[in-house]
Amino acid sequence: MNSNFSNFVFEDVLNPRDSAKFIVNNTETNLIKINNEGVVKVAEIICNSTLTEIGQLNFDECEFHPKSANKAAVDCGYFGVCVAINRALENGIPLTSADYMANIDEKIVKEIFQGDRAVSIPLLNKRIEMIQENGKILNEKFGGSFYNCLLKCSNSALNLLQLIIENFPNFRDFAEYRGRKVSFLKRAQILVADVYSCLQGKDYNADFNDINKLTMFADYRVPQALAYLNVLEYGNGLLENLKNNKLLKCGGEEEVQIRGFSIEACEV
Repeated sequence: MNSNFSNFVFEDVLNPRDSAKFIVNNTETNLIKINNEGVVKVAEIICNSTLTEIGQLNFDECEFHPKSANKAAVDCGYFGVCVAINRALENGIPLTSADYMANIDEKIVKEIFQGDRAVSIPLLNKRIEMIQENGKILNEKFGGSFYNCLLKCSNSALNLLQLIIENFPNFRDFAEYRGRKVSFLKRAQILVADVYSCLQGKDYNADFNDINKLTMFADYRVPQALAYLNVLEYGNGLLENLKNNKLLKCGGEEEVQIRGFSIEACEV
């Protein structure tokens, strides 16, 4: 097991970093591949950005980061969810209470995450199930507060990551690929990174000494950027499916390949 994940909870599952290597080494190059020239070009752009005093605290000023038009712009995706949660809290809905989470109903969740055009958030029932499950687990194992998870991690991002996937089943981002169980842990790693981003320097318990051991978060946006920057190259079949907005099967080969190659491209 890779030393960065030396105590990975699930011994039969490859950790995200090792999963990426396994996927890359067991995928035909005509399906998807990493363009090393593209990797070098992007690395040079990032390195040059650091020479202009762009660092960790103001990295969003790098040319890769899109600039919002104005404060009236509509948030979508992850940031849209953040806005919805903050709006609910401002309106007195105790969404961060484990008791409230454990007993939340469809009507409330639908109202909280409804978009400006009255469109329901995708996978509504699955999200309700996960919120309820996480609330129950927080009550049963962690005194009703996720902060108690943070107190148990000994200033380690990887310890917190392990605790999350061991105790909260819906964070187990696993898949089967070519006879092996692989993992990406996108949401679990985002949770750890968000805790670090919000609390570092403010709470000693969140000053993780190994935050750099996380991988990139294998979602859908990063692969889009990597393809645009010619870091990832898709074979004709996969490229055609993406252009036609074909829905990729969750845990299917195409999805697993895109996510694995994205992690490895960022590791390179």
